[in-house]
Order: sequence, then structure tokens, then C-alpha cells
Amino acid sequence: PRARTPRQLLLFGEWPLSARAIAVVAVALVAGCCVARSAAGADPGREPHDLPLALRLVGDADDDKFGCSVGRAGDVDGDGFVEWLIGASGWGDPEFGRVLVFSSKPPLDGEPDMVVDGILDREHLGSRVAGIGDVNNDGFADFAARGKALVGDQSVVAVHVFLGAPEVADVEVVTLLDRQPFGYGYGIGIAGGDVNGDDYDDVVVGAFENERVHPDGSTTAVSD
Repeated sequence: PRARTPRQLLLFGEWPLSARAIAVVAVALVAGCCVARSAAGADPGREPHDLPLALRLVGDADDDKFGCSVGRAGDVDGDGFVEWLIGASGWGDPEFGRVLVFSSKPPLDGEPDMVVDGILDREHLGSRVAGIGDVNNDGFADFAARGKALVGDQSVVAVHVFLGAPEVADVEVVTLLDRQPFGYGYGIGIAGGDVNGDDYDDVVVGAFENERVHPDGSTTAVSD
């Protein structure tokens, strides 16, 4: 059999990677294939190959799915530099999953500022990650990740919302549960924005297999 190597992420962008909307492109390298995962704030006049290589990151293991999702979180800790998210949904045994939060504050050393590990068997935390704005309007950017949660003795798909704060220990977590426990498509898409004009960003969760609202799926908006 062909030898397997850990997944890698290449980040291309103008230095320094500050809170300004500059080009940041993450590319997952899997078995020699390049897959563009994110281009948050990218300059439409620039191609990824025109940008300098800023950082190379490598997953912990060959099957941790490091880089299966990436996203721009915004300024989570209020230091003036944006954070970015990497999911590793296959991390751990059996596949708890993991979300890593990196700061763009120079120098880029490849060390995450925050690591969130899944706690349930095959939770696959981090299969989707997304910045969602500032849902509690406290001045710190918030982010979300798809995973699972326990409801009684059942494990159901969930979206975990992380509320930004100056210190990692102060980051609060709010869990949004799938109202249809066996709708595995819940959280396949996550986004944020001020839907109702109240100056609080809202969380939008897609659920393509949820037949309760529409046979092709549903979208749920959650307001603070």
C-alpha cells in the first residue's frame, strides 16, 4: 500500500497578516492534491500563486483530517489581529475531532492560541468551522464549529458557538442542537450576520437532510 503522510496547510498572504481585509488563502495538501479551502478577504486581482508563502502547518497524524475546514474568525481576543480556524475532524481515537485557533499576530510561529478537542466518540468536531461575527455584541469576534452533544443518553449533531474573550479561559460555549436528532446534515453550513438589524450578529445553520421544514432541507437562524 502507498505510504500516507499527514495533511498540510499552506497559508499564503501579505505580511503582516493583520486585522485588515488582506488576502489569506489556505490550501490543504492531501496525497499530492491541492484543495483551496478559504480565501477570506482575498484581493480579487491576486491569484494564490502570486502571494508569498506565510506559513506551513502539518497535522498530527495521517488520518486526523487536518484542514478539512478552515475559516476566518475575526478578532476573537481583541488584540487587533484576526484569528483563523482549522478543523481536524478525524483527530483522536475514535475520531473526537479538534478545532485549532491561530492568531495572525506576528511572528507566525505555527502554534495555536486555542485548541478545542471533541469529547464524544466520533464527534468529528471541526468538520465545519466558521466565523460568525459578534453574536453578543461585546466587541469580540465569535466563531462556531460543527460537532455533537449529549441529549440524555443520545449523541446528536450540534453546532457549538464560541464567544470571544481576551483570555482563552473566559471563552464561553453555547451549543445549538439539531431539533431532528437523526438529521446528519445539520451544521453542514454555518454563517453569521445581522439578520434582523438589531446590531447583534445572528447564527445561520444549514441542515440539508432535515425534512421537518422542507424535503430538501432547512435553514435556521438563531438570534441572541
